[in-house]
Amino acid sequence: INELVIPDQCPVCGEPTEICTSEASETQTLHCTNAQCPAKQLKKFARFVSKDGLDIDGVSEQTIAKFINLGWINHYSDIFDLRNHATEIAALEGFGSKSATNILQSIDKSVDVEARRLLYALSIPMCGQDVCNRLLSSYSFADLTEKAATIDDAEYFAHIDGIGPEKSKSLINWFRQEENYQEVMRLQEILRITEPDLQPQGNRCAGLTFVVTGDVF
Repeated sequence: INELVIPDQCPVCGEPTEICTSEASETQTLHCTNAQCPAKQLKKFARFVSKDGLDIDGVSEQTIAKFINLGWINHYSDIFDLRNHATEIAALEGFGSKSATNILQSIDKSVDVEARRLLYALSIPMCGQDVCNRLLSSYSFADLTEKAATIDDAEYFAHIDGIGPEKSKSLINWFRQEENYQEVMRLQEILRITEPDLQPQGNRCAGLTFVVTGDVF
């Protein structure tokens, strides 16, 4: 039987790796310790523009990688400044004027975004689509952001069904990082975020009194 060799260096950036253990399931996973590892950042940007994220059509992972290498993208919000590079994009090999126009139009269209898509697009650890939906069923995006960045209790959101202490801690720890919080603030200035309606729907039973007789199970 071949013995599994666990790499002690990230194959992309060369920084040390570490084995992390989940508090809930005790599952062990291998991570690069460099938060700015290009491979990590690329996957985050790819999720940001993905169909489940801001759905920016025409901007693939390969395209994002090219823009990062050119120094045009360092933060999510930089994507919305790509119009400043319209001529340069059109001149890139494999692009052309039509491709550049389509990309910029897709970016303009993505400015109108649902809160759940934006929250998912931020690549917050342990915040998949289901978690994002559950969080935004209890708080608006703006309120969630503010509370997560300022609340002292790391388990503040644990009361929400399906969230629990570990996911709450992950969310709050992410927002407590000043760079992350400031980036979300920039995005809120750029984007038009559609908040979920947290109010009960319909009023057909308003003002009515119901009397129920017999056994109720």
